[in-house]
Amino acid sequence: MFSHSLPFFLLILQTCSAASVLLHPRQNATTPVSIVSNQSSINSSAGTANVAAAGTLEPFGGIGLGCGINWEQGVSYGGGLQAGTSMAGLGAGFTATPNGVDIGLGIGTPSLNTSTSYSVASNGSVSFTFASTGSFQCADTTIDGMKGISCTST
Repeated sequence: MFSHSLPFFLLILQTCSAASVLLHPRQNATTPVSIVSNQSSINSSAGTANVAAAGTLEPFGGIGLGCGINWEQGVSYGGGLQAGTSMAGLGAGFTATPNGVDIGLGIGTPSLNTSTSYSVASNGSVSFTFASTGSFQCADTTIDGMKGISCTST
């Protein structure tokens, strides 16, 4: 039913796979970032997989990165990505079910944290929430002919 969310799921899967290959230490090479977890658990109707990396990357200092995917036949599929340093962090994820798609995103810095959730149900209803530790203002707008909302910090 939600075949339009399948490309996003495949993008998360491709990103996880690419991260694993790109960050994997090469033989006789020193790398500042190493894979610290690369796991999967799969059966005939469900599965989970994740990859995580950690290390030091200039100019950011210590970093941590990770992504995961999961699926269960007839129930849902989803994925997520998180990355962070002492300067900034982000986390995002989604779940698709026969009843709809939910997406969440959070971005944080030492001075500001924000989070967004977005849901679309199979009945056509939409829900959007934005939260911030800082002040912001939102206004209705039109973007490429579609109704929208634009929020900026104040």
